[in-house]
Amino acid sequence: MKVSNKKDVYTQTAEALMAHEKSDAIKIDHLAFAFPITALRHCRTAGAANLQMDLVTGYKKSFFTNKDVPQITRIKRYGIYPKPPVIKSSRALGIAEYEAHKDKVAELMTDFYERTLKVWVNSVLGFEMSPMRGRGLHGYKDSMTLRSNGVEVGFIGLGGQRDTIYFQISGTGCKSLFSHITPFVMHHWLSKVFTVTKLSRVDLAFDDYDENFDCDYAEKAYKDGWFRTSNRGQSPTINPNNKYTYDSDLNKVFTQEMVCVGSRTSLIYWRIYNKKLEQGIKQDNFSWYRSEAELKKWSVDCLLNLAATFAGLCPFAASVDLDKGVRTRSMSKVKEVCLDVASRVRHVRRSAGKALGDILEIFQGDIAHTMGLILPEETGGKLGIPPTYQQLINKVIEV
Repeated sequence: MKVSNKKDVYTQTAEALMAHEKSDAIKIDHLAFAFPITALRHCRTAGAANLQMDLVTGYKKSFFTNKDVPQITRIKRYGIYPKPPVIKSSRALGIAEYEAHKDKVAELMTDFYERTLKVWVNSVLGFEMSPMRGRGLHGYKDSMTLRSNGVEVGFIGLGGQRDTIYFQISGTGCKSLFSHITPFVMHHWLSKVFTVTKLSRVDLAFDDYDENFDCDYAEKAYKDGWFRTSNRGQSPTINPNNKYTYDSDLNKVFTQEMVCVGSRTSLIYWRIYNKKLEQGIKQDNFSWYRSEAELKKWSVDCLLNLAATFAGLCPFAASVDLDKGVRTRSMSKVKEVCLDVASRVRHVRRSAGKALGDILEIFQGDIAHTMGLILPEETGGKLGIPPTYQQLINKVIEV
């Protein structure tokens, strides 16, 4: 029997990032992402969670020694993640019984997702979760805090937003997170297990202790057009954001030294600032400047090589990290729409494909009648797909 080795499929950008030389000069200072709550069901069979275990099922006399020899059966066990509930189908005699069964299934699945989430957050991220705060977060109805050794390091948003769950991890949280796992492992969980294609936000930072890449350098680089990401379009705006007084010799004494390029709504927003001042460090003969790029709706593949991603942002970033870099991009609206449609089609096919086929057979292949019975009265969403994009969408959703 021929056995085929299944290989993970990566995008061309991901392959380029993994093949490129890596360095640890760039760190993640903020991370935010979201994925469907239902994706938590894949944790049991993801990577190291899928283990082999030898189970003794009985004993049998050996033909040669006449001694009892254990009979071994090799089975799979699924680590520390809970087992999903067994949902048995039943025939409802009325609307009341149907709604009661539906509520019971929802209760069982909610409990399963909550227990799985707690295990994943603790074992993979290394954090603890607080009880629900009773407060929303970024459009989610409720939220919890993430803690590491008693220190608040982020938030989880739940409720609404197309049944997704949202994670927001601070700089302190990222430092704790990547002290025990690598960005590559995080990419595996997000991309391969939870099918995340883009990060809501990721901040990449470079720390300079030699005064080579300070605020003055950033302003000179801006004048040379080094913050431009292409030769077309307008340059991003620059905003020196300094606070200072003068000493007796009329020298500036900074309490804040910062240069911002772009805006908070830009896909790339730069902050180059004096980290020593921000941290309140009084030590003489010590310099600490940070160049930080805030990236929004950025490809999850950037986690595969932070240095190459950073250096590929613009000439300024390449000069700071002294690396050739690999060009990565934010998720375009067209691509975002296409992936959203594709994910919905795959979800329906997985969860309801067989049931829809049975109903269609009952109505003798009448698709219009079948869909009329199933679809709610109000359909449609917020995709706003232009007709010119239809060909691209058709290509993307081929599954």
